[in-house]
Amino acid sequence: YSFRDQSGQTLIKKEGDIAGQTFSICNLQSCEVQILDHSDQVLVDGITDCTVIIGPSSESVFVRKAKNCKFFIACKQFRSRDCENCLVSLYSKTEPVVETSTGMRFFPYSASYPNQTAHFAIAKLQPEHNHWCNVFDFNKGDA
Repeated sequence: YSFRDQSGQTLIKKEGDIAGQTFSICNLQSCEVQILDHSDQVLVDGITDCTVIIGPSSESVFVRKAKNCKFFIACKQFRSRDCENCLVSLYSKTEPVVETSTGMRFFPYSASYPNQTAHFAIAKLQPEHNHWCNVFDFNKGDA
């Protein structure tokens, strides 16, 4: 399951479209992406100027090479690498990890869509235990 190689599009997966499977979002420019379902691992790679909603992922969400994007992500584990100037509205069951990225800003998960609460339960995520602010930043200490 994936969204790939698109520009200026609104791309939506509704409840039941993914049903716990792995998903990838790659090579998008100026798109709005809505994953309104629960999923397994999600890979986001090579996107620019996009807004992305990723409903509860029971595993990791890995964001790589994103630039000037806004994310709304609920997941077990969040990792980012080689990203620039991104806003991340995050629910993470574990400490988020940032590597070789600049201008990353985090705030609590704020997306909402029908049946989202059920998707949190299916993904075994407890909304009251959010580690969005406990970011482990591999960049700290770099000269």
